[in-house]
Amino acid sequence: MPINDVHHFYHGFNRFGQQNSMSKHQHAIPYAPIQAIAFVEQEIRSNSTTSAPQKARNTQRTRTTFTQKQSERLETEFNNQQYMVGIERRTLAKKLKLTDAQVKVWFQNRRIRYRNEKKRKPEEKTRKLDILKRDTFGKP
Repeated sequence: MPINDVHHFYHGFNRFGQQNSMSKHQHAIPYAPIQAIAFVEQEIRSNSTTSAPQKARNTQRTRTTFTQKQSERLETEFNNQQYMVGIERRTLAKKLKLTDAQVKVWFQNRRIRYRNEKKRKPEEKTRKLDILKRDTFGKP
């Protein structure tokens, strides 16, 4: 049985998948070409030399900073409609020289900010009303 035969992946099995008769102390050893072993060893070495924080640092993206013109236009569009999808978003992104993803994320973040502002407004009105009552009636 030749070792380099494509049909034989293990010494202990023939090409029909039946186990050859082997003594108790013999083990089937997988066949792997020298190049494959060298490649695996190289991969192990390269992975072990790069630490996890170093990998994370390399994959972090930079924060997008919008110009004043871009911000103003995005705010204007948001005031017109809170959800921008499809062709409209791509067109706006192209006009502002941004990616579709940047515009999408900007709108997501702006909607969250809008909801948070909306929640805070009643609290501010209540606080102002409490101050007015206190000033008017002199109660603490």
